[in-house]
Amino acid sequence: MAQTRQVIDRLITRFPDRAPEIRNSALSDPTFRDICDDLAIAVETLSSFEARPDAATCSEISEYKTLVSELEVEAGTYLARLESR
Repeated sequence: MAQTRQVIDRLITRFPDRAPEIRNSALSDPTFRDICDDLAIAVETLSSFEARPDAATCSEISEYKTLVSELEVEAGTYLARLESR
């Protein structure tokens, strides 16, 4: 649950104008929750790579930063589609 809360906070920071939809969708929309779960895993994995002693040369960091960004965009796009319904 803590990871989910952190992801919700992260998405609200990225999309502050969509804060109510983010909160509501996190509670009631299984598809949005799946995106949040994927984002939580990606953020946690990125953090673990960044904490490694060889982080400066760890290629996975760049890959996971891209993945995190893509998942944030996916969440925003999903919310925009909900809004246009």
